[in-house]
Amino acid sequence: MHSTRKKKAIIITLLLIISLNIFAYDYYVQSGDNLTKISKKTGIDIQVIVEKNEFLLNQKYLQIGQKINIPEENVFEYTIKYGDNIYKISKYFFIKPEEILHANNIKNPNQIFYNQKLKIPFDKIGECFNVSSNWPVMGYVTSNYGYRIHPVYKVKKFHEGIDIAAPKGTPIFSTANGIVEEIKEDSGYGKHVIIKSFDKKYIYAHMSEFNVVPGMVVKKGDMIGKVGNTGLSTGNHLHYQINNIYNSSLDPLNFLGDIRYAYIYEESYLAMGGE
Repeated sequence: MHSTRKKKAIIITLLLIISLNIFAYDYYVQSGDNLTKISKKTGIDIQVIVEKNEFLLNQKYLQIGQKINIPEENVFEYTIKYGDNIYKISKYFFIKPEEILHANNIKNPNQIFYNQKLKIPFDKIGECFNVSSNWPVMGYVTSNYGYRIHPVYKVKKFHEGIDIAAPKGTPIFSTANGIVEEIKEDSGYGKHVIIKSFDKKYIYAHMSEFNVVPGMVVKKGDMIGKVGNTGLSTGNHLHYQINNIYNSSLDPLNFLGDIRYAYIYEESYLAMGGE
C-alpha cells in the first residue's frame, strides 16, 4: 500500500518536472533590430530575454546574424527554497497566488516541494506592488541610513543607504519611473543598477542578477534584478540608496511607506497555507 503511494508520488513529481520545462528557440538578429523590436516581435519581455542572454548586458549594439535565445513562454523561473509556500513566493514577486497556481497547473497549493521549479508569468509580476508603500524588495531592514560599525572593516563609517535582507534570487523592483543609467559590477557595490528619475538617482546594489539593460525605460514596480551577495557584502541583501541632484545621499526610509502594506491583495487568501 505504502509502496503504491510512493510510486504515485514519484510519478506526479516527474510529471511536474517535465511539464514545467521552459522551451526556447534561437532568434537571429536582423537589420534594424534592437531589444525593444525583438521583444515586440516575439512577445517576450526584455527582462525575460536578458535573463536568458546575459551577454546582452555588456553589448551596446546588436550584430546582424547574432543568435539570441528566446523562451517560448514569457515567464521567469523560480526554484522553491526551504520554508517557501505559494503565498510567500507570491509576495516576493508581488503577484496574486492564483496566477502562480494557474501557470504551473497546481491544484493543491500545499503540494509543492523543495527545489521544484515554478513558472512565474512575467505580465502578472508587480500587480500587487503598492506604489504608495514603494518597497524595492520583500525583506527586512538590517542596517539603517547613517553612521554604523561597518560589517567588514569593523570601524565607524557612514552608511549611505539601507540594507534589506532577503533570500538570494528574491526579485528587486524599481521604486521610481526612470531610465537605467548604468549597470555595473565592482568590488564595493558588486552587481548594481543605477536608475535616474528626474532629480534623483536610485542605486540597487549587491545583486545576483540583472534584468534590465542601460538606457531602458522602467516604471515604478518593474522588476530590475534579483537579490544577491556580490561585492563588499556579508550576506544576501539589497543595499538601497537614493542620491539627490548634488549626488548627496538621502535617507531612503523617508521615502518608503509601511512594509506591511507593500503587498496589496485580499488577505483572505492567507488561508491557502500562508503565514
